[in-house]
Amino acid sequence: MFDDSPLAADVPSAAASTWTFLTHHARVLIEIARDPGVRMRDIAASIGITERTAQNIVRDL
Repeated sequence: MFDDSPLAADVPSAAASTWTFLTHHARVLIEIARDPGVRMRDIAASIGITERTAQNIVRDL
């Protein structure tokens, strides 16, 4: 029914998109709380952000 609309192609499938209630800041804080000695590289990899973004978030916190 809705698949014929021109906008249907612009909507990602449920499998392709990820969504969470937590912001990247919250997720970084959780990673640090789990392991205070965690490396920035490990934080970035576990969240799916760049290492530079992880550094900026830690600086913000």
